Amino acid sequence: MLKTLSFISQKLNKEMNINLFVPDEYNEKDRYPVLYILHGYSNNYQGFMPNLGLDVLAQELISQEKISPLLIVAPQIDNSFGINSSVQPEVKGDDPKEAVYKGMYSDYLLKEVIPFIDTNFRTIPQKTGRFIGGASMGGFAALNTAFNHPHLFSKAGGHMPAVLLESSNKEFTSWVYPDDKTRKQRDPIALANNNNLSGLDIYLDCGDNDSFRFYEGSELLYKTLKSHGYQVNYHFNRGNHDDEYLHRHLEEYLLFYAGK
Repeated sequence: MLKTLSFISQKLNKEMNINLFVPDEYNEKDRYPVLYILHGYSNNYQGFMPNLGLDVLAQELISQEKISPLLIVAPQIDNSFGINSSVQPEVKGDDPKEAVYKGMYSDYLLKEVIPFIDTNFRTIPQKTGRFIGGASMGGFAALNTAFNHPHLFSKAGGHMPAVLLESSNKEFTSWVYPDDKTRKQRDPIALANNNNLSGLDIYLDCGDNDSFRFYEGSELLYKTLKSHGYQVNYHFNRGNHDDEYLHRHLEEYLLFYAGK
């Protein structure tokens, strides 16, 4: 079952939407792991569910006993990269789909979305039962969040993730990394070098025809994680930077997060 929930975010000072997949097997006796899945730039909380059909596929795989029953949470994160970029929320740009959204988006995810889900549903409210992943910008947000808070998540996935390098889009790079100090606090590669990510299982993948060349950052991040002995897999697949690529690999993602 797919539900749309909403609540007033105190961190962002506005109503925020969440799509939530609840498996048919859900009951009030058991507890369930939770996958937080984050959308890409210019997309929204409906990107993975229902648009890509992640909820339908999840139920099929649960029914086939290929994955364990789980909750899947797709929160709205706007075009924010999931970071704390401004105490006062701000939208820069006239087109809502392309505008830059500044605000306390990391706090919103960690201090509002996760507690909201843990309070209202039968979750496993510990690291072992909490996973986070995302696509493109959402992939960056997922990795950034997990690498900064490895005590909260046991699995993290970056799917064609926006791991920004010096050669990446300067508009995004200068915004997400305004100075060297901030870069060290946000860059997944820097975090992999500086933080203890033991106990975190990481999945990276990207298409060989990715228009943003995010495979370059993904490969460098993979090599960095491997050099520290962390549990990581990198899948360099055929494909572009688009929904078609994501749709082809949804089953692989679900098997990583919840496979038996």
